[in-house]
Amino acid sequence: TGAHYNWASKVLHVPAYSVRDDATQDHVLAWRGLLDHECAHVEFSDFQVYDAAIAKWREEEGEKQAPRLMMIANVFEDILIERLWIGLNPGAAKHLDATNRVVIAETGGAGPCDPTFVTKAGLITAVCQAILRTAGGRVTRDECPDEVVAVLDLLEDEITESTTTQTSADVIRITESAWEKLKDMTGRNEDEDDGSDEGDNAGDNSEGDEEDGG
Repeated sequence: TGAHYNWASKVLHVPAYSVRDDATQDHVLAWRGLLDHECAHVEFSDFQVYDAAIAKWREEEGEKQAPRLMMIANVFEDILIERLWIGLNPGAAKHLDATNRVVIAETGGAGPCDPTFVTKAGLITAVCQAILRTAGGRVTRDECPDEVVAVLDLLEDEITESTTTQTSADVIRITESAWEKLKDMTGRNEDEDDGSDEGDNAGDNSEGDEEDGG
């Protein structure tokens, strides 16, 4: 969606959904949802924790695999920060729901429902999208391809724990737990998307940016 927060410069960017010529009420609410989401990152995400984790992943897993860990962490972090933000600001729930609707309608966010998405984007990306969209209630497990559902089952403990995490350190821990189960799968397809363009906060935090794909 193009929304991101640069924690180094303290500058937040969101696309102007609400001033599009074809803007609907959903676009206006979705814009509010992006603000809510990015403000939640400012409030709850610990970017120093992420800097340290990314450096560790690059050293231990290599430059090719580190972005995949970042993508997985992104998903669990989004679940964390939106849950905590709604706890403080209950009215944000309808804004975030609208953001999910717009993302799915306009940017292919329902990809996990399409069996060809796994082939196009890679299994890890498809699973990350499925975790995020099922957590938001926009996609059901039954709509996902069997290959994706099998990995969701494999990560059941980490997905369940993501609903009760309290800090970014918790997110890093369950990300590394999930990665131990997933990393052997990345060798199946050498052309699999490494997640660096995936949006959903998979940005390089060591550069100071926190990207959001909704």
